[in-house]
Amino acid sequence: KIKITSIKNKKIFDTSNKAFKITEASTGKVAGCPKRTSTARYKCYKVRGSTRTGLIGSLGSKGPNGYWAYTNWNVSYYYWYGPVGGLCKVTKVKMTNTCIVQFPVWATSKGATYSISNWNKMVTALKRHEDTHCGHGRWLSREFKKQALKVSTSSCGTIGAKLKSKWNPLYSKAKKKGLAFDKRTNHGVSEGVKLR
Repeated sequence: KIKITSIKNKKIFDTSNKAFKITEASTGKVAGCPKRTSTARYKCYKVRGSTRTGLIGSLGSKGPNGYWAYTNWNVSYYYWYGPVGGLCKVTKVKMTNTCIVQFPVWATSKGATYSISNWNKMVTALKRHEDTHCGHGRWLSREFKKQALKVSTSSCGTIGAKLKSKWNPLYSKAKKKGLAFDKRTNHGVSEGVKLR
């Protein structure tokens, strides 16, 4: 028997990985949209500006939900169960975890006075910060699977409720990890997510 449950942390955005070309500039190359990895997909948006102030303004107006980048993870679980030794036990659990990161790419213009090197340092720190948020979803996947594989009940009719009672506190903890991480790092500022 199989039961499918899907829980979303936040709205999942377009999952296509539209990579922007790296822009040539006289002082180097602007970091492009990060490539899709096994743990994250990136949906990039363009920001414009030739100065620090202009870039900050563009990030503020075009950034998702008022942030420079935004991570959405979605964790789902599938489980199988059946009678084992007089009890109904979870016999197998499959987890799926997706993470979508909305991320800025600077569409430079001729005459830009802001340092490409400083921009690239900021987006490197920003990617690392958002990857940590993706890790909260991966943590939830690992922890729930461990606990779910230990679940047994006297009746198979109550196994779904028992799993949900394991899921809910772990899900809440994963969300709290993200909030605490942002509070501790000031949304990444203490990790270098700032334009100098």
